[in-house]
Amino acid sequence: MPPRRQAKAYKSMASHRSCQSRACTGTQSTVLHMAQEKTGKETKAAGETISTTVRALVSLEVPVHSDCVFAALDQAFPQGLDPRESTRLFSQLAKERALKLSLLVLSWHEGNEYELNSYHYGAVLNACSKTGEWTRALQLLSVMTRSSLKSDTISFSATISACEKASEWKKACNVFTDLVQREVELDRIAMNAVISACEKGD
Repeated sequence: MPPRRQAKAYKSMASHRSCQSRACTGTQSTVLHMAQEKTGKETKAAGETISTTVRALVSLEVPVHSDCVFAALDQAFPQGLDPRESTRLFSQLAKERALKLSLLVLSWHEGNEYELNSYHYGAVLNACSKTGEWTRALQLLSVMTRSSLKSDTISFSATISACEKASEWKKACNVFTDLVQREVELDRIAMNAVISACEKGD
């Protein structure tokens, strides 16, 4: 087995063992069972497995332990996900306003060296926007601008919106200025968000 695949397999087994050792009970154990059951049915489409997994993860009791989420994802997607499937997963989590889960799924992708692109980060930023988590949004946008990922209109708009919802008008204006300086195309969402943020200013 190639070193990379061997490492990924080891991480998968380690995650499952860790989850079991921490006694994931109740709804957390149910997630693992549901994910494994769906994966065992080869006729199930990837989209249905994604939807089922998202519903199961969202039903988890708070606080959600990362080991249990990683184990559920390993069980549901033993062969990993292609970029389009990952986009669907992140988008559905964003619709559920499940920011913490979105961040854990992001970490799961990174740990398994699965491809991540601007659409995936954009979906997580959308979750930040829906929940007003402006500090996390700024961190994610910073990661994008420092890496080879292209920070697009959606990413900047979601970050400005997160700042606006938290009444952080100065931060929203700073992000808007960065957007203009980088010559990123403006959209109505970004314009309305920064105007609304400024109206909340002192």
